[in-house]
Amino acid sequence: MLKISRNSNYLYWTIIAFVLLLSVSYYVFSFLFSGERKSQIDEIYFADNITPAHTILIEKFNKEYEGRIKVVAIDLPFSKFSTNERKEILTRSLRGKSNRIDIFSVDHIWVKRFAKWAEPLDKYFSVISRRDIIPKAMESCFFKERLYAIPFKIDISTMFYRHDLLSKIEGYENILQKFKESITWQEFIRIGMSLPQYKNNYYLFTANNYEGLVCSFLELVLNMDENFFLQKKSFNSEIGYKALKLLVDLVNDYQLTPIEMTRAKEFQAHQYFANNDVLFLRSWPTFSFDYHHYFSEELKKDIRPIPLPHLSGTPTANILGGWNLMISEFSNHKDEAAEFIRYLLLDENQKILYENSGSLPIKSSFYSDIEEDVNNSSDVAFYKKLIDRGIHRPFLEDYTRISDILSYYTNLAITKEISIDSALVSIDELIKSERVLLN
Repeated sequence: MLKISRNSNYLYWTIIAFVLLLSVSYYVFSFLFSGERKSQIDEIYFADNITPAHTILIEKFNKEYEGRIKVVAIDLPFSKFSTNERKEILTRSLRGKSNRIDIFSVDHIWVKRFAKWAEPLDKYFSVISRRDIIPKAMESCFFKERLYAIPFKIDISTMFYRHDLLSKIEGYENILQKFKESITWQEFIRIGMSLPQYKNNYYLFTANNYEGLVCSFLELVLNMDENFFLQKKSFNSEIGYKALKLLVDLVNDYQLTPIEMTRAKEFQAHQYFANNDVLFLRSWPTFSFDYHHYFSEELKKDIRPIPLPHLSGTPTANILGGWNLMISEFSNHKDEAAEFIRYLLLDENQKILYENSGSLPIKSSFYSDIEEDVNNSSDVAFYKKLIDRGIHRPFLEDYTRISDILSYYTNLAITKEISIDSALVSIDELIKSERVLLN
């Protein structure tokens, strides 16, 4: 009888998963890099992570504009492509001057990188039309004093907790109150160390070599000095050391975060949270929508948002995220693309986006009267407070190069492949050299 070893079985399913990913990637790439398209109707192609909310809005638009404009979705799902991989797919398509994309969604920190392939939007969106957009969202949309992007949704780093698990801990009401007021990292760690039953399952953050890890690192750096990048300070400093040491210690010395997180991006971290009794998870507001199918209806009610901890002596400030929309310079349908973006910004459609995906709207009016606009006003009010205190990653033209360097070396430090000091020295040297990291 032929026996299949556990390793062979693992290899078999790994190969199957790889083949499936290749087939999806082949479809996306073959579409993006194929030739001209022909249609009697003005078709505009929209590249994004297409959620159920996207589908509702696209179908609604296509019905209202039937016979004139049709939006065709190009799905780049987070379950298949990380933010870094999405960036490279878009870069390859636009660098090749393909007209297969009209509108593309970018992490708001990428705007300066993609501006060279994008259409300036000043003539499509007047200053008056932008007045109701959250100012902090608009800050990410300019390059060389020109408007190149329009916010689609805003994100803010958030911690989620399991209320059913926390409520079993002695004195949990006092603990929960501390969390709601934004607990310090020092106190957060002390509580975790007092709960041996949650060793390696206390706090999840994504520590893989990608942008998610950079957000955790820079949040700590910028909490200690919001002008860190403006003053061009060194990472090989007390600030850089303190920030990186905290992340290293969470995994290694304190053992509050499982080593699996050093290989995890959002998708894997969220799955781990769903399959294990973990108290806390660092994520984004859309988490509860993106992964709701992993949880029972009863458990969904026990997964609740609270502020992330902050370092003692520093203000509470969470990293802002979000996705902006840009129009390709090579599009043959720029007016139609702008019309679709204006449609997405309508109050009723921003509400649909929130209610069907959990994405936080970028219209100030959405937050001004939350009691009337949405049912769960407490969550909206909570996120509004976080946004008001939010801090941006630096809007640098070469941010993606710096981010690649930061994610690579911080990951090596957390996995103990190099020391914290070596990581910080290497980060500074490579950033100053202006070389591109090849790994």
